[in-house]
Order: sequence, then structure tokens, then C-alpha cells
Amino acid sequence: MFRTAFKNFTKNFVYIFVPMGIVYFFLLLALFWLVNALTGAAAQMLSDLAEVIQLSSQQSSADVTDFLSYAFGQIDWNGNFFATLSQIFDTNWLSSTVKGFFETLSASTEGFDESVRLVLSDFSSAVVAHISIAVSLFALGVTIANFTTGWLVRRNSAKRTVKKFIVAHTVVPIAQSAVIVASTVLLSVIQYYSLLVFIASLIITCGFSLTASWIIHGKGIIPLKEILTPKNIVKHVAILGLSFLLDIIIAVLLFLLSPLFAILLMIPVFIYTFVIADVNSDSYILYLVNKKQETAAETPAAA
Repeated sequence: MFRTAFKNFTKNFVYIFVPMGIVYFFLLLALFWLVNALTGAAAQMLSDLAEVIQLSSQQSSADVTDFLSYAFGQIDWNGNFFATLSQIFDTNWLSSTVKGFFETLSASTEGFDESVRLVLSDFSSAVVAHISIAVSLFALGVTIANFTTGWLVRRNSAKRTVKKFIVAHTVVPIAQSAVIVASTVLLSVIQYYSLLVFIASLIITCGFSLTASWIIHGKGIIPLKEILTPKNIVKHVAILGLSFLLDIIIAVLLFLLSPLFAILLMIPVFIYTFVIADVNSDSYILYLVNKKQETAAETPAAA
């Protein structure tokens, strides 16, 4: 089993460029969309703030004029030009003036604080929504990359009915992508329990992969209870664990060179590793199917 897994991993390695291209394309697309969306949201926020400040300044023009006269009166405008600039930027005059300006508006304009909070709240909501859409777009890219890579790697396996094709190329990639995204989020959020999350992800992935391969290749020939045994799951978890351990070692070495480069490279590698886990499950199920068919064919002869 380990030799077959290693063979599957190495002979199909050229397909790693498939998820790499798809993931990078969707990542650039998501980032491009996010930058444009955030820029638009920031522009809208500044426009709304400017409108609130303008209306508030008109309502409290006398107080604002008095404050600005006091603030600008602290600057020596009769001195050297560069000395004046130095007085403005080398002291806390600029920050205190801005702070005092907004405090004056807040004190002299009814509802100013509430209006500003509303503008900032709308901006925060827009940022969260835009980030969610960008993450969803990237998750879609991961799903498409997983689907495409799995289809290319597994297209030469046993013939399948329409139902089996749907299981192999839609249900399985979507479930795997969900595991990838969920594991990535959990590993970043639950840092102290990352090892448990990692092991749980391996067990879920292997159990689901074996079940999917059984549906595709072994249903009606081999009972599922003979496939989902603790021994088989442990073997497949060990194989997948070793594959991911190799991926993690590579990721750590790349992280020392460039964290961004390590993240960008390892996402396609993890997708490829998940696909190979399915190939290993297919190989194992097909091996059991062939063995059982050979045994069934020899039984009458022996009798």
C-alpha cells in the first residue's frame, strides 16, 4: 500500500501545476476585486464624512471659526517659511488641531457623533461584506482547482456511470474543499489545538475518500464494513499524514525564505495531496475488487 501511494504521488506530480494556475488566478481575481471594492467603500466613507462635517460646520460656524482662529493664531506666520512648516509638523499642533476641530463640532452640533458613528459603521459593514465575498471567491477557486485536478488525475480509472461520475467529480471535490477551507480557518484560529484539528482532518478525509471510492468502484461487490475498518483508516491516515508531513517540512523551509511564497505554493500542494489521497483509495478499492473477482472466478474451477 505504501509503495503504491508513493508511486501515485510521484508519477502524477506534473498535475500540481493545474491547481497552482487555477488557485493563483482566483487569488489575483479576489484580491483585485477586494482592492477595488475597499477603495470604493473608503471613497464613499470619506464622501459621507465630508458631507457630515460640512453640514455640521454650517450649523456651528461661529464656534468652528473661533476655534480655527485660536488654533492658527498659535503659529508664527511672520517668520521664515521653513520655520513655520517646522512649527506645524515638528510639534503636536496638527494632531491637536484636528482633534479640537472634531471636539468643537461634537460639542456644538446636535447628532454629530451619531452621524460619524453611522458612517463608520456602514464602512465597517461594507469591509466585512467585501472580505467575505473575496474569501468566497477564493474558496470557489480552491473547489474548481480540486475538481479539475481530480478529474485529470483520475480520468483514466475505471469506467463510471453518470451517478458515479457525479460522486467523483462534484460531491467529492466540494467536500474536500470544505475540509481544506475549514481546516485552514481552524488551524489559524485554534492555534493551541492545531495538531488535533490536523489529525481530525486526516481521519475525516480518509474516511470520506474510502467511502467515495467504494461507491465508485466497490459498491455491490465488497461490503462497506470491510472497507471502513480501523486498520484501513489507520493505514490511509498514516499515508496521508506522511504526505502532509512532507508538505509541511517543505512549507517550513519555504517559510524561512518567504512566508508569502510558502503560503502561495503550499495551497496547490495540499490540494494535490488531497487528490492523491483519492487516487490511493481508488487503487486500494480496485485492488480488493480485482482480488475478490479473481477469487470468485477460481472457486468453480477448484470445485
